[in-house]
Parts: sequence; C-alpha cells; structure tokens
Amino acid sequence: MKINDGYFRGLSVNCGNDNQFNIRDDILEAILRRFRFMTECHPRVMLLRFDLRFPQSYYFDTDDKKIQKFMNLISIYLRRKGVSYQYVWVKEINKSDNEHYHCVFFVDASKFTSSYDFNCEAKNIWSRICSDASNNASRNLVHICEMKNDYGLFLDSVLLCKNDPYFDDFFSECFYWISYLAKTNTKINNPGRGRRFWGASSCRLDR
Repeated sequence: MKINDGYFRGLSVNCGNDNQFNIRDDILEAILRRFRFMTECHPRVMLLRFDLRFPQSYYFDTDDKKIQKFMNLISIYLRRKGVSYQYVWVKEINKSDNEHYHCVFFVDASKFTSSYDFNCEAKNIWSRICSDASNNASRNLVHICEMKNDYGLFLDSVLLCKNDPYFDDFFSECFYWISYLAKTNTKINNPGRGRRFWGASSCRLDR
C-alpha cells in the first residue's frame, strides 16, 4: 500500500514538503521493525546509510546477484567481529541507465564503534564486485549519506543511545531520515522474474 499523509505508525515520514510523494508501507514496516528490534536489544546502535552505484559503462545483470553478494560479504565481515546487525536495501533507477541501490544498516555499537572502518569495507567490497579483468571500479561508487544534526554538522553515521533522555525524539528524526528509502517515484514497478526492488536481513525479529 502507498501512503502520502506524512505519517506511519505515529512517526513522521518523508513524503516531501507538500506530501507530494508516495511511499510504500511495506518498506517502511521492514525498516521500522529492524530499527526497533536493534534499539530494544542493544543499548547503543549505529545507523549507517549509503548509496551503491555502478560505473557509467557497466552493463548490469538481469538479476540481483551483485547486491546479494555485497550484503553477504558485509554480513560475513560483521559476524567475524561478533557484531549484531540488521539491514534494508532498495533498488531504484532515475536519470541514469543503470540501476542503483540505497542501503541502511543498524549495527550494535557496543561492539563496533568505527563508522570509518565500516564505510571503508563497504567501498572495498563494492569496488571488487563491480570490477572485472579490464577495469578496476572506483571506490567512489559508494556514496556515504550524511545526516544533519541539531548543531548543523553532517554526520556519516548516527549513534543512538537508549539511556539518552531524548532517545525517542532522536529515533523519530532518524526514522524520518531513512524513510526516504521507501519512496515510490524511482522504484522499478516490474523488476522481472527472479528480481526484487527491495530486500532486508532475514534475521529473526521476534523475541
């Protein structure tokens, strides 16, 4: 179902300044469940959001093997460190001939505190995935999305602490920021057999 009234389960979502954009409630639900699960299970959670793009000359495959491989390798990286995590990704196409992806990760920050290390690993993995024998793909194909805080600073990661007296307000601000992933105007309506336009971690979310 699509919504455009600016709210989802009592939380503000990004439907544009005049609620001119539709957003998908199934993607919002996937994001919210994983976000809440992580903040309920862990006292400190790091939120990271980034975009994955292909080289301009890249002819993308007719399946989602690239994004699946990326998520698998990032998952291996975090599991080796004993870090709990959740993620959601969406696939879009806009002015470029190539598809691109928006991703958000929720990571247990009590065991993993370096957004720099995470971002470097993401860049290295995506570069390898997009490279071939004749071309080494740029690490700049990964764009780190920044969130503006109350002091006017742009942060390449967001840290939520459960004991913060303003936790609920900050949670709402973060959900509004990442609700961007659920917009419909650049989604692929008919992705094709064996393809999807969004996905999420399959970890058990009930407690």
